[in-house]
Amino acid sequence: MRNILLALSLALFCFLLFFLVVSYFAPAKKTIKLKTKDFAVQLYEKSRLTQPSLTTKSQLAQLIGERLVCYSDSPLERIDTCDRRYLESIVNVGREKIHTPPNLGLFIPAVKYCPVVYNICMGYKNDSDACIIEETQCIDRTYDEFWRGKPIAQTSG
Repeated sequence: MRNILLALSLALFCFLLFFLVVSYFAPAKKTIKLKTKDFAVQLYEKSRLTQPSLTTKSQLAQLIGERLVCYSDSPLERIDTCDRRYLESIVNVGREKIHTPPNLGLFIPAVKYCPVVYNICMGYKNDSDACIIEETQCIDRTYDEFWRGKPIAQTSG
């Protein structure tokens, strides 16, 4: 009996070691990159057509403000700390406020581009409060498309 337990323990250990080695040497996930400035401009224009949801507007504005503070406080930790906290918070707001099942596999890569909307807006308006609202619109459009079912303000094309 002791030999069987020892053999099972050794097999489990080898199994875990194998997956650790494979995950360490596996290539990193590829990230979606903005291929053209036209993509960013289209995202900005589509987001502007979406009305911010009354159920999420204030929470999302607060999260965006926290992201901006985090970026200014720790510019070297943007990806590891700020972006991760931002995305987790957006998903948590969605889970709390939206009662339909999400398509997280498409939602998360899409919502990562909403800070680009803020930056484009700052280039046009240089008004942080207005640009926070526009980033909120982008997040709500992404909720509409990948969590609620389809964008409320659809455009042709």
